[in-house]
Amino acid sequence: MRYIVFFIVSVLFIGCNVLSVVKDRLPPPHQVEDGWLFQFDDPTAREVQLAGTFNDWEYGTQRQRIDLKKNEKGIWTVVVPLEKGRHQYKFVINLGERWEFDPSNPSRDRYGGYENSLIIIP
Repeated sequence: MRYIVFFIVSVLFIGCNVLSVVKDRLPPPHQVEDGWLFQFDDPTAREVQLAGTFNDWEYGTQRQRIDLKKNEKGIWTVVVPLEKGRHQYKFVINLGERWEFDPSNPSRDRYGGYENSLIIIP
């Protein structure tokens, strides 16, 4: 009996700890009033930009860069007006230290030998 109680308490303790680190998944890019909402979850990032075919893959200090803003939960967001068509993109973290796929969007495509996230605007 003592082992059964120990087992149940252990399972509950481990289960609660696992659930406390599971985050809600962000939705894929979707249309909002002023364009398409992109979101990226990285509370430790110093800067996040969006680069893709819609801005000639520019980031950093370039004129067409698209900066995301971080909220109190560490979610970076930006609304981008996009024309109809296929648009490839990635998130650029800390001025190019990392280029990341959109973890909320499983659609991918290749461009110039690189695989990128893909959004199709009907």
